[in-house]
Amino acid sequence: MQYLANKAQVRRETNTFFFTMAKEDHEPIGKMVIPQTYSESMHYLEGKRRLEVGDEMRNLYQGGVA
Repeated sequence: MQYLANKAQVRRETNTFFFTMAKEDHEPIGKMVIPQTYSESMHYLEGKRRLEVGDEMRNLYQGGVA
């Protein structure tokens, strides 16, 4: 909690931004990610799904077939 001008104010996260890195030719980037914990595994899977959805969306925008 943050106090400003004698009033209690609560900061809340309003959005989240995700960076996804991939090569256009779909070749491996050269780094292998091996999650060590359950939390890391869930983040890895979410990133993998976001990459797959992004690929599908790009394909649709370019007029291809998904």
